[in-house]
Amino acid sequence: LKGYDITLKYGTSTELKAEYAESESTTFANFVSYDGGLTFDDLPYDETLEGEAIKIDLKTDLGELFKKKTNKLLLEAYYQKVERGFSSQSQTSQQGTEKYGFKLTMKLTKKDTVTLMHDYQELTDRDNLVSTNQVGASEVTDYTLQYKHTEERLTLTGEYNIHDVKGLVYSLDEEDEEEGTRHTLAAKAEYKLNDKAKVFLQQQGNIKGRTDYRTTFGGIFEFSKRLKVKLEQMLGNRGQATEIGIESQIDSKTRMYTTYSFEKERGEGRSTTTTIGTETTVDKNTKIISEQQYKSSEDSNLSSRIAGLEYNKDNWDIDLKLQRGELEKEGDITERTAISAAAAYKEPDRLDFSTKIEFRFDRGDEDKDQYLLQNSIKYKYSPDWTFFGRLDHSRTYNKTTDKSDAEFTEFTLGAAYRPVAIDRLNLLGKLSYIIDEGPISQDDDSEIISERAFVFALEGVYDVNRYLQLVEKFAIKRGEEKVGNRGYTDTQTYLWINRFNYHITSKWDIGLEYRMLTQKPAEDSRSGLLVEVSRHITDNLQAGVGYNFTDFDDDLTQRDDYTVKGFFFRITGKY
Repeated sequence: LKGYDITLKYGTSTELKAEYAESESTTFANFVSYDGGLTFDDLPYDETLEGEAIKIDLKTDLGELFKKKTNKLLLEAYYQKVERGFSSQSQTSQQGTEKYGFKLTMKLTKKDTVTLMHDYQELTDRDNLVSTNQVGASEVTDYTLQYKHTEERLTLTGEYNIHDVKGLVYSLDEEDEEEGTRHTLAAKAEYKLNDKAKVFLQQQGNIKGRTDYRTTFGGIFEFSKRLKVKLEQMLGNRGQATEIGIESQIDSKTRMYTTYSFEKERGEGRSTTTTIGTETTVDKNTKIISEQQYKSSEDSNLSSRIAGLEYNKDNWDIDLKLQRGELEKEGDITERTAISAAAAYKEPDRLDFSTKIEFRFDRGDEDKDQYLLQNSIKYKYSPDWTFFGRLDHSRTYNKTTDKSDAEFTEFTLGAAYRPVAIDRLNLLGKLSYIIDEGPISQDDDSEIISERAFVFALEGVYDVNRYLQLVEKFAIKRGEEKVGNRGYTDTQTYLWINRFNYHITSKWDIGLEYRMLTQKPAEDSRSGLLVEVSRHITDNLQAGVGYNFTDFDDDLTQRDDYTVKGFFFRITGKY
């Protein structure tokens, strides 16, 4: 995983932040639960994934921007796109989505505020069930108009929402989402009894679309600096729910929280969930996290426990986690244990090293063991030479069938040569060895289920003069691959890229690239152009946008699905 971000500020209230990241990862079979862990569904996955993510956020005071009264008209806007193959713990539920929107806040008086919001979500890939369920349709659009009036103790809020759904593809609850447009009207009153207690009452209902109304009331009470209680009750035509939460600051270093909820949905029966957790700061470098959850319904019971430790000191970062759970359903019991340990060490301008190992054990109708190992290192030997390496390995073993379900290994060694005496020249070379064994159950005669290959790539950059730069890249992939139930076939793939970059100014470049891809023994050849306009953000960071007229990738370590034709956004970093 690597990423870049840039923040631009104007005045005191305007900020534009752009983030870009790309990842390459090896995955195991994953599971998702939509009922709090009572049942688990398989998530479609690829053994090797790669993808990109981009996010842009804007916050500004329009009054300051146009030199008018400040703090009267505030604007927030965002854009986010996460490709299916992008891998990050915090972005799993966003894979295969594109989103954008804005929030405009107008302060009419000291007590009255009007807010206009717009949000748009598009499902660009349907293979991730988590994001598919979250978006629920090909396109989801929301318009919201909100009015808020605030007195010393009383706050009144009114809201009107238009929710439009096109191309409904998934809904866990048939009554939760529907094709077409829904109009919802809501009102909320919140009253502050004193500095330590407040109560609220909320009513909402659909005035167009499927019948849905609900009333929610409750309160938050702070009995002392260390004890806070939250009570909430919801009643509606679809069922009822009760939640009680208690949060206690045991001391200056320890926080404890407990939540109990009871739900009764129409046609779904009753369920209860209890969560107990603690967060303890041991010292300025160490934090311990622990959580337990128990959930019970009419046909199943689930218990899970999570413990973690985070340690940061000097050049070291260490993260340890343990999770154990037990699911009982219809007399069958499945036990799941996951253990992970990660460590990273960094010496600025010299050494960067990280390692992570993760184990997962499932015991039930089928017993499976899974593990993942990730290692990377970068060492700056001298001002001219930098060496780097990476080793990733994973395996899924089915103990019930006594067979390996999947296995992946990638080992890479490389070097970068940038002679100080010849600053016009930059060379980068790397050698990779890949073993990719797909699931044994895969029987599609058109899909590659096994691959073993060496990949060598060499790239050179030479500044002809102050305006013109020549880039050459050559890569070769030699190995064998297995398609469907057939035997292994020897393959050779050659990639050659010729590129010219022209420096329009000290900050702006334009690039023209011609690339060729040849595969043997299939005797398949492809070629085409790529154009790009880019800007130097810093001495080591460059952002560009362009159009790829070809449909193949320039990284032979990845399986190419020939779908990269079109516009692209690229961030380039330099060692």
